[in-house]
Amino acid sequence: MLSDILENHCIVKEPLSKAESIKIQQKWIGLYANKVKEETGKWRIGKNLWEGFAAGIQPSYLNVKAIEKYKEIKTGCFYVFDESGKHAFKCCSDQNPEIYDSGLDLYLVAEDFSWTVVFCHDNVVYFSEYNE
Repeated sequence: MLSDILENHCIVKEPLSKAESIKIQQKWIGLYANKVKEETGKWRIGKNLWEGFAAGIQPSYLNVKAIEKYKEIKTGCFYVFDESGKHAFKCCSDQNPEIYDSGLDLYLVAEDFSWTVVFCHDNVVYFSEYNE
């Protein structure tokens, strides 16, 4: 299903192995759920990784502002993974894919992990940047 969604958005993609997919998700968690871990002692506060953004624990932009910030960057190559972390792709695109209506929680993260955008199943969008 994730592969079909990416194809529908004309994104050049390369599937990652299950081990690579989990590794990408784990790195994302280490960078974009670190405040959740500091505050709660856990990496998640609910069943979804994006809930740290929703609760205001993890810094992020929401919806219109998130989309504005996302459109300001040049995506180039990035990773996309689903909530399970078992399905991921390395993608390259000269346009910022906007995957609002997939019905899934999709995580896009820069190849260098400097930014992430999350398209949630209910059309909520979060954008965050990682600053060391």
